[in-house]
Amino acid sequence: MGSWQYDEQDIERLGLIMTLHDIGFDSSEVEAYMRLAMEGDKTQPERLAMLNKKRGQTLDEIHFREKQIEHMDYLRYEMRKKRTLLWRKRK
Repeated sequence: MGSWQYDEQDIERLGLIMTLHDIGFDSSEVEAYMRLAMEGDKTQPERLAMLNKKRGQTLDEIHFREKQIEHMDYLRYEMRKKRTLLWRKRK
């Protein structure tokens, strides 16, 4: 059984693949991005568009989650307020 030999370019590609997965690219998006990357600098606008799209999607998700948190905090506030009123009535 032979051993694998990786050069620096292979390591860089693997690092890019891992980064793309980490930022939320699915396998098909990673594959499309890597195909473009292998074509060189002429595909930079397409790759930048892919990154901008993913960034926008991520920001949309963050804003959605922030609204969820706001609603949860409001419900928690209302529950605490009612609990405090009940507690005061008992005294």
